[in-house]
Amino acid sequence: AKGKGAATTKSPLVIPTSKVIQDLDVYFNIEHSNVRDLSLALVSPSGSRVELFSNLGQNYSGGVSEVYLDDEATQPISDASSPFNGHYQPETPNALSIFDGEDALGSWTLEVIDSNRNNTGILNDWWLVIDSEVTPGITVTPTAGLETSEAGGPASFDVVLDSQPTADVTIAVS
Repeated sequence: AKGKGAATTKSPLVIPTSKVIQDLDVYFNIEHSNVRDLSLALVSPSGSRVELFSNLGQNYSGGVSEVYLDDEATQPISDASSPFNGHYQPETPNALSIFDGEDALGSWTLEVIDSNRNNTGILNDWWLVIDSEVTPGITVTPTAGLETSEAGGPASFDVVLDSQPTADVTIAVS
């Protein structure tokens, strides 16, 4: 919750590899003298923005530590009690699904909004856990209509590597 005297810290995280997001989770560790003053938001390289939580719990000092926000978690962080530690859904269920289908490549930003400049806090660390679509790195053409002669003569097909393999490539021919 932004208010008079609010301060925003923006922490960037660069994802150097292009990958289509299927699922995204956020980990963070924050120490703050009054967690109720905090709101967190995540902004993708494309500009999509999700509020992760706002003004949690009662006045509590000590922080929000070892928190993983995951749409598939069983408990929303807003239903949890301080100290906040564990796996939770964002305050709005399925909020992280807004990033599904986006390219992870680029600079992500975690915004920490402190509605009261009179307290202090530290963002110790944060990262993203990204499950991505695996794009096949091979094109085989044609995929149908290959015929050999009755004598078992050869048939031809082309194999093209679309991207650098990261493991052995095996193609079954039957």
